[in-house]
Formats: sequence, structure tokens, C-alpha cells
Amino acid sequence: MLRAMLPFIENFWKKNKSINLFLEFLAIIIVVFTSVNSMNGIIMGLIITITIFSFQFLNTSYLNMTYVFVLVLLFINFIFLVLSNSFSLNSASTFKYFYVFCRDILIYVLFFYLILKRLDIFTGILKRNLIDRIAFIFLLMGIVYLILPIGHIDFNLKLGSFKQIFNFVFLFFIGRMLAFSESFNENSIKKLSRLIISLGVIFSVYGIMEIFILPYFLGMDPLLFFGGDKYLSLMFGANSDIYGGGTINISGLTGNFYSPAFGMSIRRASSLLIDPVALSFFLSFVLVLNFCYSKTKVLNTILISSCLILTLGKGGILTSLVSITFWALVRFKKIGKLVAFLTFGISAGLFTLFLRTDSSVMDHLNGLTNGVKDFIEYPLGKGLGSSGNLATLVAGSNNNNLISGGESTVGSLLSQIGILGGLLFILLIVLLMLRIKAIKFTNDNQNQLKIFLSGLLMGGFSASLFSEGVFQFNALGLLFLFIAAMISVSEKSKKFF
Repeated sequence: MLRAMLPFIENFWKKNKSINLFLEFLAIIIVVFTSVNSMNGIIMGLIITITIFSFQFLNTSYLNMTYVFVLVLLFINFIFLVLSNSFSLNSASTFKYFYVFCRDILIYVLFFYLILKRLDIFTGILKRNLIDRIAFIFLLMGIVYLILPIGHIDFNLKLGSFKQIFNFVFLFFIGRMLAFSESFNENSIKKLSRLIISLGVIFSVYGIMEIFILPYFLGMDPLLFFGGDKYLSLMFGANSDIYGGGTINISGLTGNFYSPAFGMSIRRASSLLIDPVALSFFLSFVLVLNFCYSKTKVLNTILISSCLILTLGKGGILTSLVSITFWALVRFKKIGKLVAFLTFGISAGLFTLFLRTDSSVMDHLNGLTNGVKDFIEYPLGKGLGSSGNLATLVAGSNNNNLISGGESTVGSLLSQIGILGGLLFILLIVLLMLRIKAIKFTNDNQNQLKIFLSGLLMGGFSASLFSEGVFQFNALGLLFLFIAAMISVSEKSKKFF
């Protein structure tokens, strides 16, 4: 019934442009007037505005829809950082639910909207492609583990773990559905790449300024200037039932904005993502796109690489090195072997240095080893929310003996959903690499991109052994949306297999 109503709603919205404009104008008026009176008023006004503009979003071309979706995912944290200044600490829960409404609900609503809208295409790709079936089975498995009452884990924590592991699958299917349209073609992939590169350069320039320039002009940390301490306080206050409370402990910010590398506490670049770990992985993706599509490769490479290093994100740096090494091996063979040897030496040296000077390295190693131990003891998994860094915070306050800690996507995945989940995850990565290789594009830049993306998947998987934030929506999650769009474009043009 809901699917049958969609065409009527969409046609009504398109034909009645005057009503459309009136409602948008009304929503803006509501925001302006209610914001003067109360916080609840501004929240309701913003929700109404977002809802009305969502109809505009869903009625635009699928390519434009992709642009808007990417922009929202990348800027949502900064938008809420600025908005946090209008909230009191007593309204932390309201702030959290508003944030979830604008971020997570956007992903899930768009996913189900596209499934309803393009059900014939969705069922078609499931019938025709093994990789889509594997991804769908993996997602269904996650939903089953979310629902099953395994262990004594709070549902909010289970949901948080579910999002950490499975949100990239939602992004993959969103990319598949969006790109199966007339507005998407090989040139669209190029346009989307250049949008992401432009955003990456903007984030990199700001990230460099955030560390070296802005503190001197502002007289304080840029995050504090924009209200980062309030933003973090609201987030901690809203999640006290999960985290058991929290403290802002270093210069008004939480510890994840600093790294104990090289024997001292160093401020990490977080830029407009407000997340150093996610930024490092996002920039590793931007870097390889830059090699293939940018008109100013050298300058962009310097800016992006500099900011990537300033994040002190070991996972993002590792992902980039693996991707570039893989590309060199495939493209140049003899020289590639030298590049691979040098890269391996640099990586080994950096890893040894971090191991000696960064107290968090052992936590990353423990995440994998604890996951393997749990997997041996619980082959079918201990249930969502029972392992990982987020689970460790809960264990600290609730003393739940079932929970094991450490930072590792693969480790927590094996621990939580067992051998079947681990095999499906690895199979999904391998199949994606094979599918990327099989795509045939018409120009050399795009064919080089295939090699880089395969290397990026390999690097992302390597990093996922020691990092928990690899595949979140604003890190390498966007890589899966991008790859899915490439696959759909190649299938439409019948240039695959």
C-alpha cells in the first residue's frame, strides 16, 4: 500500500509548485518565530523544515540526490556542533534524538524509500548478482542478532554496535539504487569524484589551519571557539545510560582529539568532520580519487597528505599506503616492487615507533586478540554490543563480565556475530575487489581508479583488524556507496563480466 502511494505523493508535489513553495516559506517562518520563544519551538520548526525539504530532495534527480546525501553525511557533525550552542545541558536527550533524526534516520529512510521506489531493480540485482545477495544476507544476519535477546546487553548499546558494523551495507545498497537511473553514467562518477575531492581539499585546508593557524588568531582551540565543549558535553549527557557518564578531560575536549604518540599528548586534526579517526579514513579515500580525477594533483596531494598525517590516524595512513602500494605493483611491476618494499619499510618503522610511544596501540592489538579468543569460545558469537571499544565503556560502569574490549572491527565482529558473520564480511570484501576489477571503463583515469579502489578495500580491511571506526558512514562508508554506484553504471552499460 505504501509503495502504491509513492507515485501519487510525488506527482502531487511536482505539479503543485505553489503549495510546495508556500510550505517551505511557512516552515522557515515557523523556525524564525518559534526560536524566539523556546528551544522546543526551534526543534519543531527545524524538523518541519527538514521534512518539507526532504520531499524536494526525494523528487530531484538521483545524481543530485547523491550529492545532497553525501554533503549531509559529511557536514552533519559540524552543523550540530554549531547548533549545540542553542541547547542547554538539561536538554541533552532532545539534542541526541534530533541528531539521530537527522543522521541515522536519513540513511534508513532513504534506503527503504529507494527499495519501495525501485523494488523491481532491487529484486533484479539480488537475483542476478552474488555480491548483492551476500551483502543482503549479511545485513539480515545483523538485524537478527539485533533482535535476538543474547546476553544482558542494553538495546541502545546493541543498536550502536549494529550501526558500527552494518551501516556501510545500507550505504552500498543506497549507491546501487541511486545509480540505476538515466541521470547516472560514467561522467556522473567523474562529477561525484570531483565533488568528494573538493570537499576533501576544503577539509584538509581547514584541518591544517585548525592545528597551526587558527589557535593563534582565535586565542583558543578552534573546536572550543565553535562550541565543541558544549557539543561533547551534550553528547555525553545524552548517552550517560550507555557510557555511564563521561568527562571532557584534555583542554576542554575528549581524549580522542589527542594522541599520546611520540611520548606526548598531541592535538589531532578533526576538521569539519569533528572526528580525527573518520577524517583519516575519509582522506585516504579522497587521496586516491585525487590521483585519478583532479586537475591539480600535486597541490591537492600535498594538502590532503599533510592533513592525513595531522590526524595521527594510524588506520587511515595504513589504508592509504596499502592502496598506493597495490597500485604501484599492478601498474609498474619492477618499480612497483621497489615502491612496495619501501612502503613496507616505512609502515614497519611507523608501527614500531607507535608501539614504543603510543599507549593506545596495545588496545588496538587487544581488540583483535580478544575477538579471536571470544570467537573460539563462542563460534556463533556473544551477541551485538558484547565486544569493542563502545562495549568497554559500558563494562567500566556496569561490570558486565560478558563484555570484552579493544578496538578492532574484525575482532568485535567475530566476537559478536561469530564465524558466519566473519566469513560473510570477508567474502563481501573479496567479491567487491573482483567486481571492481571486472568493470570496463572507456578512459585510462577511470581504469586506474579501479586499481586504487581495490587497494583501498584491501587497506581498509587491513585497518579494520586494528580499528573500530573504519567503515562508519563518514569514513570509508562512503567508499562503498561510491563503488556501488560504479557497479550499477557498469551494469547499465553492459560493460561487466
